[in-house]
Parts: sequence; structure tokens; C-alpha cells
Amino acid sequence: SFDPLTGKTLWEIEGATTECVTSTVTDGERIFTSGGYPKNHVAAVAADGSGKVVWETNDRVYVPSMLIKEGNLFAVMDGGIAICWDSATGKERWKARLGGNFTSSPVMVGDRIYAANESGTLYVFKADPNGLEVLAENHLGNEIFSTPAICGDEVFLRVAFYEGEKRREKLFCFGKAP
Repeated sequence: SFDPLTGKTLWEIEGATTECVTSTVTDGERIFTSGGYPKNHVAAVAADGSGKVVWETNDRVYVPSMLIKEGNLFAVMDGGIAICWDSATGKERWKARLGGNFTSSPVMVGDRIYAANESGTLYVFKADPNGLEVLAENHLGNEIFSTPAICGDEVFLRVAFYEGEKRREKLFCFGKAP
């Protein structure tokens, strides 16, 4: 933590990783951070300025960012595993396989999480602490590396296709028909 006026270090914690790719998220009481190289690591740090580590796990959430909703921390790991923790304690609520490898971050709209794997499949599942409930699984193209964007009631997603050796991209919009 740094003083925004002086740049002086106020506190710091030693992490388990040398590389952190994911964005941090917060529930207002804790800051959640993760990494995956050289050691797998997810941590909750008190958001009170103390730098106190509230809980840690050895799970690998290296590239996709995590999501927080109503006391639950959701993630899709690089290797295609979806997971939910209790955000206060770090207790694992459930862990289940979606499939494929993930680079893009999941996004949440209401109680639905949209997660796209690198092989072109978009999963929609409930943000439910009781277990993984996949609502939709749609194969959209050959590759997806982009994170879905939400605008109003619409979801936008860039998807790659191969036409022979040539790679092309399309922008999909999912929503109600006009």
C-alpha cells in the first residue's frame, strides 16, 4: 500500500508468486489477489489498511480474474476448473470442471457468469454457492482470448475463425432481438 500523496510505502505483504496477471477484486472488506507462477496462490487481504492476510489457498488462478458476489468468490482457473469460495473464510464451497483452457476473464451479469475458453466455447453458469449449474454451452468459433463485454442487456464477444490458413475475427452480440 502506498500513500497517494507521497508515494511512501505504508505496508506490503510477501506474495507466493513472482507474476500476478489477474486483476484484484474486493468485497469492501477484503482485497482478493491471485497468481500462478512459480507457486499457485489465492489470498484475501484485509481492506482496512493493515495488510493482514485473512486467508490463503494453493489454488491456481493465474490469468482469468475472479468475481465477487454476496459473500462468494468465483473463479475459472486457466485449466478449465470453475471454483467458488466463501469470501470471508476461504472455505471452498465447490469445484467443478468446465473444460478447455481459459485466458479471458469471466464476467457476471445478475446471477449469471459468462466464461469463454480458448477453444471457442462460451459457458454461462449460475453464480450459485451451492454448486456449478451450467445454463448454456455454446461453441462459437475456433478461438476466444477476449473477455466478454457487457453493455446494458447485451453481451459482446470477439471470436476468431479460420478460413483455411487465414484467421478472421467476428464480434458477436448476445441479447434480445430488436
